[in-house]
Amino acid sequence: MEKLRKDIEKNVESATLIVRKEKGVVEFERARTENILSNVGAGAIIVDEQARIMMMNPAAEEIYGSKLAEVAGKPVNAKSDAKMVVALAAEIEAAIDKPLSKDIEVRGADKTKMLIRSSWAVVKNESGRVVGMVLALTDLAAHKKWRRCRTSSSPT
Repeated sequence: MEKLRKDIEKNVESATLIVRKEKGVVEFERARTENILSNVGAGAIIVDEQARIMMMNPAAEEIYGSKLAEVAGKPVNAKSDAKMVVALAAEIEAAIDKPLSKDIEVRGADKTKMLIRSSWAVVKNESGRVVGMVLALTDLAAHKKWRRCRTSSSPT
């Protein structure tokens, strides 16, 4: 009986070690993805195959008008007061078939008008099934201002 107990403990310990290693890899990849997403200049929203928000960087929170903590797990079109969200939700449906980019005029969280370029790519798993989408939102006015500043400050 003692030998059986030790064998079981050894097998549990071995399986636990494997799970810990895999958990460490997943946690590292998640932290790396969050770090990259946080440092991207454009707004980035990652949704699952049912258009529920999974991740959002600070630039996207500003454009979207809500914090990730408030909208995580909710459909991207859950904000009925935002024309941008309705437009994005409609575009997600169309994007399943092809990668798209489109300019959308919206009102920001502070009620100012913005022209947003939304670009997206469908994410598929190894078998080709759609598992989500990455949306990139660029405030075109801010981007043009940045380009003007960069051009005027570069040496000739």
